[in-house]
Formats: sequence, C-alpha cells, structure tokens
Amino acid sequence: MRRKILVLLIVFVTVISTVSAKSQKQAEGDTVASTADSITGPVTTAREAFLRMPVKVLDLLTPEMRSDLLAYFDADTLRQIPNALGGLSELERPLTDNYLKVRITPVSEMTFKLLPVKKGNLVAVCYTISNPGHAADTEVSFYDDMMRPLKMTKYLKPAQIKDFADTGGNSKQAWKMVAEEIPFPTVEYTLSPESDDLTARLTVDRYMGIEDYNRIKDYIRPELTYRWTGREYKLEKQAGSHK
Repeated sequence: MRRKILVLLIVFVTVISTVSAKSQKQAEGDTVASTADSITGPVTTAREAFLRMPVKVLDLLTPEMRSDLLAYFDADTLRQIPNALGGLSELERPLTDNYLKVRITPVSEMTFKLLPVKKGNLVAVCYTISNPGHAADTEVSFYDDMMRPLKMTKYLKPAQIKDFADTGGNSKQAWKMVAEEIPFPTVEYTLSPESDDLTARLTVDRYMGIEDYNRIKDYIRPELTYRWTGREYKLEKQAGSHK
C-alpha cells in the first residue's frame, strides 16, 4: 500500500514539474513577443516597422533579436548578432526615420521604406535573395501602418520582360528573340534611402550562357525606375533608345 502511494506521489510530482516547465517556456515566449507588441498604434519610422514585422515573414530574427540589433547599432558597438540559424545578421548604413536595411544572412536581405500616403504611411518591403553566381531575385510586399499585409499589385505592377525590352519599337525579330531567351525574368528591386524611388534591375545575365546573353544585351535596358505618386508606384516612361 505504501509503495502504491509512493508511486502515485512520484507521478504527481513529475506531472506538476512538466506543466511548470511548459508554463515557464510559454512565459518566456510571451516576453519575447511583447518586445514588438509593446509598440502600439501606427508605425511612424522604419525601425518600428522592422520591430513589428510579422514573425512568420522574418522568422530568422525574433523581435528580441531585432531590438538587440537596433540597440547595438545605436550604441555603435557590436554590429552583428546571431540569428535563429546560428549565422550572423546586421543592420546596414544608412538607417534613417524612413529607411532600414538588414542583412539577414550572407545571401538574403530585407529593406523597409516608409512611403507617404494621404493618411499616414505605407510600408514597402523588399526581400532579396542574392547568392554569388546566381541571379538576384526580389519579393516586394506592402503593409499598412499597423503592419497588416496589403495586396501588392494595388501598389506596384511587377516588371515584365517587355518593360525591359529596348528594340526600337520596330524590330519584331529582336523582340521575339528577347522573349524566347528570357521566358521567366529574374528581377532585383531596390528601395532608395535618399528618395521614394524603386529601381528594378534585370539579373538574367547571372544564369544565361555568355553567347545567349550577348545576343540580346543590346535589346534590353539594364534597369527601370518607378516613381512613388502618393498612391502607387508608376513606371517611368522610357524613350526609344535602342543603341
């Protein structure tokens, strides 16, 4: 009888210890999450947008890690901190009220830009993968000032190969050749720290053969510029400038 009671006590203590450990772990997780949640109301700076970026989008940098990055940056001390993969992440200069760029891994970076709208701000985000020897490619997204995701195509019409084409407007053969060589263009988008412009650069030269690229390079523009109108990004018109 005593043995049964002792066994029951051991089981009871084990269960209580397990529940306690889980509760402590949950509390620690809540503390980390509260780093971003403590900022309430609309974001007014790029650093606030960085802190409040949804974890599922920027999962390699927890809110606590992001806070540490900003603290070290402001103190001009440690520039790099370990991310969730064990690699090193760092903030790049310049960092202004409306611009922030973080290098997450050696091959990935994310840029935040606050854009003025009629009421408040819009947050543009560029997430770029750029592996040496491979074509850089960017995913562009937009958020409102509460960091809720918005429909990207409402604010930007993604660049197509026809936008980069520079065939003089009268060479069907040249256009056909460009379209056949680049069926799926890779594009690197860059937000500017000095202005609200967005630049799109064609990066197909990284994966095309040299001979194939040389056949079409005279018929494509290296980059495009988008101007922010206060409502959306508009592609700057290109004059016919075939070399």
